[in-house]
Order: sequence, then structure tokens, then C-alpha cells
Amino acid sequence: MKLWFVFILCLVVFFGLAQSLRSHEMSPAYPKFEFSHLDGLMKTSLVIFNRREDVSFYELEVFDKEWEPVMFATESRLIRLNYLKKKTLNVYIRKKDLNIAEYICTRSRLLKDGVTVSGVSSRICSRVVNDK
Repeated sequence: MKLWFVFILCLVVFFGLAQSLRSHEMSPAYPKFEFSHLDGLMKTSLVIFNRREDVSFYELEVFDKEWEPVMFATESRLIRLNYLKKKTLNVYIRKKDLNIAEYICTRSRLLKDGVTVSGVSSRICSRVVNDK
């Protein structure tokens, strides 16, 4: 009888943790930059899906292989995205930075009155495809 109790307790804990650890999604996993309509800039598109009820803002970041920031442009670096909503974003980087851009990441931001508050933050990163 005790074995069944332990088994049920383990299931409850497992599914409870699985529900609390939901994150957001970003695709594609390997974005590829293409020529944009703007001279000297390359463009890629990302789709972000919010699976967290407690988060409405996500920050967009681009890094090199040493996790140093790379300059980029987009409509907004801080994206408002409501629960279970999806948004497509265009990310632009300079053609000369194409060989150093390694990761594009989105990080959940817990904001209250425009200030970051503590809580569980999630970061999703996609690795850039570089045709070197």
C-alpha cells in the first residue's frame, strides 16, 4: 500500500513541476539571414509564442559565440506578448556582422510599473545559420 502512495505522490510532484516550468517558444531553431530591402542589412524572421500566464514581455537579444552582444535592429527590443499569443518579428543585422552573430535569444521579462521584478525568467536561444 505504501508503494502506491509513493508512486502517486511522485506523479503529483512531477506533473506539478511540469506545469510550473512552462516556457515560451521561438522558431525557427536555426534562423538564416537573407538580404533585406535595406542596403547593407541582412534580415531574418522569428515567431515567438507565449506559454506563460505570468509574463507579458520578452526581450530580444543577439550574441556572438562568446555571448557578447551584437548590434541589431528590430521594431522593438522589448516585445509585449499576451498569454497564448504569437508574434512574428524581423531582426536586422549589418552585413559585416553576419559572420559574428551566433545566437538570437528571447528572454522573459517580469515587469511591474516599467521596472524588472524578481521571478523565474526563461531564455530561449536559436543558433544562427552562417553560410561562411
